[in-house]
Amino acid sequence: MAGVTTMPIESFNGETFVAFLDICGFKEMMNTPRKAESALNSFFQVAYQEAERSEISQPVNCIAVSDSAIAFVGRDDLRTESGSKSLVDASRLISMLRFVRNVAKAMINGNVAINGSISYGHLEYQKKYEGARMVKAMLLGSAYLSALSDVEDGKPKLKPGQIRVKPKKKIEELINACSFDSSELSLLMSGAGGYYFYWMLDSMRDKSSFEGEFSSCYSRRYDETISVLKRYAQCRS
Repeated sequence: MAGVTTMPIESFNGETFVAFLDICGFKEMMNTPRKAESALNSFFQVAYQEAERSEISQPVNCIAVSDSAIAFVGRDDLRTESGSKSLVDASRLISMLRFVRNVAKAMINGNVAINGSISYGHLEYQKKYEGARMVKAMLLGSAYLSALSDVEDGKPKLKPGQIRVKPKKKIEELINACSFDSSELSLLMSGAGGYYFYWMLDSMRDKSSFEGEFSSCYSRRYDETISVLKRYAQCRS
C-alpha cells in the first residue's frame, strides 16, 4: 500500500479498549470480485493510516484480517498517579473513538459501511514469530472476546454504521470522570446493550432526524442506508 509506513506492534498486557470492526455486506461484495478487492484495499489502507496518525501517548495498534480489523489502544508502560487511572482510560477511549470515526468516515465516503464493537477489559498481545510465509501472534483477553462476540452475536444485532461501546458501567464512569471537553465523548449515547457512538453526526442535536431517516430506509434498501450515513458523515467534513 503506497504511502503507508509500517511499525511493529509492541507486546501489550493490560487493561485497555479493543475494537472489532467489520465491513458490512462483504459476502455480497464477493459476487463482484473487483468491488470486494477495492473495499478491502481501502479498508486496510485507511485503518493503517489512521493507526499511524494516532497520538504517541495513546497509540492505536491495528491488525487487519480479511474483512475485519482488530484495534487496541495504549502502551502497558503508562504509570499514573493515584486517582488518575480513569483519566488515562478516558484518554484511551477518546483515542479509539477518534480512530473508529476516521475509519468509518473514510469508508462511507467510498460507499462502504462498517460496524463494530469497542470493549474495555484485559488484553494480551504478543508477536511470536515472523517468517517468510507466516506471521504468528497471540491475542487473548476479555476485551477482545467481548468485542468479537458482540459483533458476531450481540443483541440487538448491529446495523450498518453502528458502533457499540461497552460495558455500560465503565463508559459511564469515564464520561463522568472526564474533566475536559471531548467531541468524541459527546457523541456517545446509552442504548440497548451498551453505548452507541454517533460518529456520523456533528452533534447530538441531529440524532432524531438521523435516526428517523436511517430507520425508514434500513428496512427497504441497503444502498439508501449507505446514502443516509454518507450524507450525515459529510456534514462533519
